[in-house]
Amino acid sequence: MKTWGTALLLLSALPALAQQKTAHADLTSNQLGAVNLRDLDRLGNLTTGLTFDRRYSETRGTPYTAAAWLPASLLLRSGQRVADVQLKYDAYGARLLALRTNKDSVQLDLNMVDRFVLRQHVVDAEGRGREQERWYQRLEGLPAVNDNTFVEVLLPPAATGYALYKLPRKHFVPAKTKQSFGTGIDYNRFVDASEFYLRAADGSVQKIDKLSARSLEEVLNATDAARLRALKLRIGTEAELKNAVMVLNQPNTP
Repeated sequence: MKTWGTALLLLSALPALAQQKTAHADLTSNQLGAVNLRDLDRLGNLTTGLTFDRRYSETRGTPYTAAAWLPASLLLRSGQRVADVQLKYDAYGARLLALRTNKDSVQLDLNMVDRFVLRQHVVDAEGRGREQERWYQRLEGLPAVNDNTFVEVLLPPAATGYALYKLPRKHFVPAKTKQSFGTGIDYNRFVDASEFYLRAADGSVQKIDKLSARSLEEVLNATDAARLRALKLRIGTEAELKNAVMVLNQPNTP
């Protein structure tokens, strides 16, 4: 069972800040004036206090991309780099939360955030553990989203080839108890509803409707669609989709 917080509705005037074109390496490095964010109060109006909503205390699943607090880094639109912070990204409410040293949490103002990295410990099929970086940024060209919508970069853009992005989303599914005996679901739950987008070398962005070879083929140019059919790759998971795009980005594949 998971408990999650909803933000207090606080209104504040925020300055318009130009987005900085900063490399990924700048964000993940804890050098060059990175700010220790153990005391988030020092950032003033970057944060908003949270209160807990008990309506979701009996809900299964999580609204977050990862249920645990993850070590992270931030790059603010002002150009300020922030290191040594624990974050969660709320894929249901499109919120970024930070943990303070007194163990309470605050909501970061996404108007002031340019991009961020979450670092998660993962274990592969052979039982080997490693740290995986998941980094998030805005993406121009996404349909029906606002300026504060962040995508996870699965494959970064290159001079040629494709970039792959994941728009993290969760749906809240309420309990269905008013059904015949044994057919209802007597608990609320969050389910994953993430979307995947392909960016071509010309900058165009298209949604991949499903995790399937056919859906990927539909957003490729004619040449690469033919290559994908010839490769006969299985695509049914995020990892398989990422692998297929990586293969298409290799010029020596059929």
